[in-house]
Amino acid sequence: MRRSAILEGKYREVLKCVPVRACLNSCPVYQSVGGHAYGWVYSGPIGAVLTPLLVGLPEAAALPDASTLCGACADVCPVKIPLPEFLLELRSDARDQGLKTPGEIAAMKGYAGVMRRAGLLEAVERIAGCWGSSSRRGRDRRSAVPLLGMDGAPRLPAPAALPFRKRWKIKRGVTR
Repeated sequence: MRRSAILEGKYREVLKCVPVRACLNSCPVYQSVGGHAYGWVYSGPIGAVLTPLLVGLPEAAALPDASTLCGACADVCPVKIPLPEFLLELRSDARDQGLKTPGEIAAMKGYAGVMRRAGLLEAVERIAGCWGSSSRRGRDRRSAVPLLGMDGAPRLPAPAALPFRKRWKIKRGVTR
C-alpha cells in the first residue's frame, strides 16, 4: 500500500505524524527493547501501524502485536493519532486475512473472556498464586511451557502469592 492508498483508507490519520518520537519514548515495550529492535525503518508505535500499511500486513503482521495497548502513545501524540485503536484494527485485519493461527485466536478470546469478568480473573489469580507457592516449594515452573509452545524455555518466575488486585483492595480498605 502506498501513502496515497493510506490517505484514502481508514488509517489516514497515521499520515498526520510529525516525527517527534513521543510515542516511541512513552511506550513501555519500546523503552525495554529499543526503537529498531523489530527491524523496520519506522520505529515505535507509529512504526507498528505505518510499516504494515506500507510493506503489507503479511510481511509485518507481528508489529501490531508488539504493544501493551496501554494508551501512553496516544496520550503523548501531539497530533492525537489514535494509535491503540489502529493497532487493534490491524490485529483484526490480520485475523481476517488468515494471518493468525486458530490457537492464537482461541488464546486471545480466552484472555479477553477472563479479563472481562472480575470474578473469573480473581479465580485465575488465586490458582496462579497457589501454583506460585508450590513453585516456591521446589516444584518446576516449566510444566506449562510445552503448552505455550516454548520448549526449552527458561524457568518461569513465580506468580505473586497475593495478586496485585487483592493488594490494591487491601491498601484502599475495600473488604470484598
